[in-house]
Amino acid sequence: MGIKQDDWERSFQKAFNYYTKYGNLNVSSSFVTEEGFKLGIWIQNQRSSFKKGILSKDRISKLNSIDFDFSNKRHRLNWEKAYKRAKEYYEKNGDLDIPTNYLLEDGFNLGGWICSQRTAYKKNELSEEKINRLKDIKMRFDNKINDWYGSYAIAKKYHEEHGNLNVGARFKTEEGFSLGWWLSC
Repeated sequence: MGIKQDDWERSFQKAFNYYTKYGNLNVSSSFVTEEGFKLGIWIQNQRSSFKKGILSKDRISKLNSIDFDFSNKRHRLNWEKAYKRAKEYYEKNGDLDIPTNYLLEDGFNLGGWICSQRTAYKKNELSEEKINRLKDIKMRFDNKINDWYGSYAIAKKYHEEHGNLNVGARFKTEEGFSLGWWLSC
């Protein structure tokens, strides 16, 4: 039967808004917008409906208006582009410990991409090749939760010494701990 027209239109509007803001729909299947809309799943469902031949011409036309990639080939290509950006960032800065909302100068959400790779890793959605390539640039697949108590102790010590935790997202302690990243993620 498929999704009701009103629901589909609301979902399309959310995809349109994302496309308007970022210029693409290249998100992982687990991607959720800030408003909580499961855009990645919705995109997968549109591809699936298209492949089954049950997506109406009107909907296909609307999706084409936002440069929708029915084959998902572009998404795979864009993983390579995003990886290259992450690698360049790593080579320049020595780590990938950045907040999830960290944008590069051109607006690319590198922090979001890194977060989506962690999510894909946890769901076993990354190939061994991608995992190894991410490990080559010292990608951490855990986040602050895995060593929360140890990280908290470092933050507490910093607070006791400085009276605050007002540090930038890239701030590291003298020991090299990415306190800014831990506080912002």
